[in-house]
Amino acid sequence: MNDYEQFLARWNERNERLRKANEASRQAIFDALIKLGIERIEVSFDGYGDSGQIEDFVITGGSQEFSGEVTVMSAPWTGPNEPRQCPLDDAVECLCYALLEQEHAGWEDNDGAHGTFVFDVAARTVTLECHVRYTACETSEHTFGEA
Repeated sequence: MNDYEQFLARWNERNERLRKANEASRQAIFDALIKLGIERIEVSFDGYGDSGQIEDFVITGGSQEFSGEVTVMSAPWTGPNEPRQCPLDDAVECLCYALLEQEHAGWEDNDGAHGTFVFDVAARTVTLECHVRYTACETSEHTFGEA
């Protein structure tokens, strides 16, 4: 196996661990949200120029506030997935960043991307709407006159 094939195998293995970590974190977060009576969360993000951040949380239902702690999973580049206890708002933010990495790695680079996560607690789903920006260039060439 050459270097590229080895790298690709490690990349694919890590991505599979990331998917499993994200699924475990998602389940733990929804369990906590249900206990708080939260019905929906909208999380907006924006990134470009090699940095990006979560912009805002909008919470519907319950006390409309996060409280308590939850155990989430992370997928480091080497080694097994690692559990980590953190406040619920940090857990939601970490899951959003991890889902962006899973589906749109590099979302914060160059022209970047922006969008929204919607956590539908009753359905136990997270929907990601991601708008990837890019710079386009159209080129045309015209020759007029006689050769």
